[in-house]
Amino acid sequence: MKYLVGLRCGGLMECPNMYFSSPFDVIEASSKQEAKEIYNNKHKCDYFYGGIMCSFDFEGNITDIDGDCSKNQCKRVLRELGAI
Repeated sequence: MKYLVGLRCGGLMECPNMYFSSPFDVIEASSKQEAKEIYNNKHKCDYFYGGIMCSFDFEGNITDIDGDCSKNQCKRVLRELGAI
């Protein structure tokens, strides 16, 4: 499965709303946890960590969208990355 992973930010007193920020990556992994671990190691995350925005198949069908983002945001980022 392919996952769109972004930096999950927010949840702080000064910024309570959760949101996704760059760097964004498409990670192919066997589970969500593995995708997050690959992302966090690749980008050396140490304060905010990667979160799964959505998963998608080889045909570009987007599924399992996180509640802190929208399908349109996922599509926009995937297009920018050239993944769909």
